[in-house]
Amino acid sequence: MRGEAGCIIGGGIICSTAAAPSYTGPGDVVSGAYAWYSCARGYNAADTANACNVCLPADTTCADLTLSSGFAVVPGSLSTCNTTTVICTVKTAYDKTGNARHITQATEANRPMFRPAVVGQLFEAIALPCMLFVAASSQRLITASGFTISQPVTFSIVANRTSASTGQEMFGFAAELFLFTKSAA
Repeated sequence: MRGEAGCIIGGGIICSTAAAPSYTGPGDVVSGAYAWYSCARGYNAADTANACNVCLPADTTCADLTLSSGFAVVPGSLSTCNTTTVICTVKTAYDKTGNARHITQATEANRPMFRPAVVGQLFEAIALPCMLFVAASSQRLITASGFTISQPVTFSIVANRTSASTGQEMFGFAAELFLFTKSAA
């Protein structure tokens, strides 16, 4: 149960008068990533570049999600996006490392859904927007051209698989193009 800001009320009262900690992104912990994408968070605490380009149905309006204090800010032009009636899509996820290795999808039917932050699910204080890839589709974001990565290579993904389907890629390579592709939904 929540009480005043900074307090969690449960079996007792635990309050903190300390300021909320500042954001620490993955780029603050280990720098030098080849590419890094998120429609929710910044690569590091200083990251203020656009996170993703999101479009209303039929691309009637497309706008960039910006960052503030490490968190994505959804512009007012996309305020009607939801998961039932106004299904928005992610057209481009910007490479947050500064290396300009953006991934995109021109075909609306092949884009992942943009899922706005849903307050009240899981941890409401940290509800974040995300990309939702559907297993029964050809949704993917790809680079404009191939690239070469020196080995060894480490990949990291944060995902929530909601079924036990097998054979579902979360990322992969196709014709030398890096892509995020369908995961169980």
